[in-house]
Amino acid sequence: RGSNKARVDGRSAPVKSLDEAFFERAPVPLAVSRLSDGVILRVNRRLVEMTGTSDAEIIGRSAAEFYARSFDRDLLLRRLKEEGNVRDFEVEFRRDDETTFQASMSAELISVDGELCLYVSFEDITERKRAAEVLRESESRLKEEQQIARLGNWSWDLRSGTIDWSDEMYRIHAVTHEERENDVWEFLREQMHPDDLQSTMRLLQNAIENASSFENKARIVWPNGET
Repeated sequence: RGSNKARVDGRSAPVKSLDEAFFERAPVPLAVSRLSDGVILRVNRRLVEMTGTSDAEIIGRSAAEFYARSFDRDLLLRRLKEEGNVRDFEVEFRRDDETTFQASMSAELISVDGELCLYVSFEDITERKRAAEVLRESESRLKEEQQIARLGNWSWDLRSGTIDWSDEMYRIHAVTHEERENDVWEFLREQMHPDDLQSTMRLLQNAIENASSFENKARIVWPNGET
């Protein structure tokens, strides 16, 4: 690629030229649109596959037509002019059949036939976003179910010593995030009923040493002294 200088909102910015050979054989979806009016000038095979249409149905149209939210393109252009390039910009796109997909975009300015253009690569993240949403919904349901049933869960990373509590654990033990003891053994000494402390600590130590599971019933003592 060669390079030259272009004026962007009164600023001088280095601009590369389009590498035609790479553009066609690139393993990721790519598109080139004119900066002045957003008209799409070139797309590669990968982008055609991602959109489920033909290059003839894309080239010559305004890129704005494919944004599910028109303000996303305005935000992309603003960031591009401020930063010179944009990485991992998440956008929802609309196909001609009205279905949508989520994509992560990276963009920079290039020169094509003497015109300043937007050079964009895409990654379809629809499934990743869908999986994240399913996980969020699952976690939300678990949180609600735990609150109703007064059940909590916690994890302890033995290598790092990190302890993670669910929200219901804090309610059960009547402590805040700031008040919680981060050392498991000290926490047991502070909140376990004295009559249940030693047996619980032995069970936990045995589980650690033998990588085994256990069940245990024990009383806790709240900060106000109630059991």
